[in-house]
Amino acid sequence: VIDNNNTINMCLIELFYRLIKGSCKVNGCHCCCISFTVFRINQNRYTKLMCKTLAFVIGTRPEAIKLAPVIRCAITHFKDSFKVIVITTGQHPKPVAEILKIFKITPDYNFKIDRSTSQSLSLLQFQIQHRLEALFADIKPDIVVIQGDTISTYSGAMAAFYQKIQIAHVEAGLRTSQIYSPHPEEGFRKMISQIAKWHFTPNKIATESLKQENISGDFIKE
Repeated sequence: VIDNNNTINMCLIELFYRLIKGSCKVNGCHCCCISFTVFRINQNRYTKLMCKTLAFVIGTRPEAIKLAPVIRCAITHFKDSFKVIVITTGQHPKPVAEILKIFKITPDYNFKIDRSTSQSLSLLQFQIQHRLEALFADIKPDIVVIQGDTISTYSGAMAAFYQKIQIAHVEAGLRTSQIYSPHPEEGFRKMISQIAKWHFTPNKIATESLKQENISGDFIKE
């Protein structure tokens, strides 16, 4: 059951809807897709448009809480249009596992972090981002979905950016206008907004903050 009061969940459903209803170009011909799994006959051959792959990156308990309903929705209601891949970064392994278990979600990839270096933000970021980029290069998702402003979120965004993969940012646009408060989250928020394609904002203030940073309103969903 989809909870219509779950803003974040419905925002991502809107993303799914827009992608499914998007215009696809097949061998020079445009066709309106009801599903991304579409067959077209061209010169006695079938051309198949494979379903889009969504890679969800989750590092912390709040990320799991907010993305788990979206993942469950995608798996349950859009399985013919989207292949869902769930990646946990190992930032908060136990709390994340507990939340995903509630939603009956089994991660496809579980990273482990060397805790001896986790006190250094740069080394922590290196561990997460390096592994994510290698994974993205291998599995080649069409869209990477991230949430919030954690180091896992930022690492997921940068790994996707380096591989030229489109990014969907959930809970985008939060700002304090003080770069070191909170630190490093405020910096992560601003940098992610510059490389993400879709921005799902929690309120009008966040929406306006993105517009003031010249983010196109066509890619902002409140």
